[in-house]
Amino acid sequence: MVYRKGHKGYKKQKEKAIGEIINIGTDKETKIIDLARKINGITGNKEIRYIERRDWDTIKRRKAPIEKAKEILGYEPKIELDEGLKKTYGWFKEKSNYPKK
Repeated sequence: MVYRKGHKGYKKQKEKAIGEIINIGTDKETKIIDLARKINGITGNKEIRYIERRDWDTIKRRKAPIEKAKEILGYEPKIELDEGLKKTYGWFKEKSNYPKK
């Protein structure tokens, strides 16, 4: 359970989280190229510039661990990646000076 400000459990949860790096995600692996395609589909961008893997990039898989979010915040993913990306993009468009299409 993630508590909102004002809830009696909020203060304790907040204190546990101070100074921690906490990943929030879906707990599912997503390829960067797939993520780029999804974002381009939402934003209307047409171009993806592919860059070959660099020698120093030794990470083979990318999946943000969310165990700490589950433990400290009681977090459980409830929104699928596609929906979350759409909502995030919509929020940024609404809150920023992003040019309207």
